[in-house]
Amino acid sequence: MVRSPCLIVEILSPSTEDYDRGDKFTHYRRISTLKEYVLVSPDRMSVECYRLNDRGKWELTHYSLEENMLSETELEINLTSVDFSCPISQLYENTEWRNAAVDRVTAERERQMAARAVAMENLNRNVERAARTVEAVGLELENFMRKAEVSQAKIDRIREYLMGKNSNGCSTTS
Repeated sequence: MVRSPCLIVEILSPSTEDYDRGDKFTHYRRISTLKEYVLVSPDRMSVECYRLNDRGKWELTHYSLEENMLSETELEINLTSVDFSCPISQLYENTEWRNAAVDRVTAERERQMAARAVAMENLNRNVERAARTVEAVGLELENFMRKAEVSQAKIDRIREYLMGKNSNGCSTTS
């Protein structure tokens, strides 16, 4: 039996869960060497780690596969008191329901990745369409500018012609 533990891990059961979270944890907090108290759910991938911080307060870190579905990396459990880390799935490796839970999470991740791929495809199509529109507007603008230059050239020739008539003493009014 360990007399000065720095880590205590409890596997919860329906009949003792309230006691493990309440009175038992209250008693454990009196152990001066205890740094982490871990509660492991037996029926879903969920681990609660109570860790004593530098101010002497207990902080909860909750590791749950369902809550981590949006992440692309596997959820890693960190037990700082014993310098140990492992994926949450490793804790549940040989449980009967583990495969179903992992399959559910994997299916959700695949669905999200497919949705992202569709969104990216739509975005790329919209960007291409916008680029074609910008190119078409640019061509229209070039045509307009060419026509404006031609029109300006005609206006300049008419102005020169009229100015030339004025300098010869001819009247431009009838």
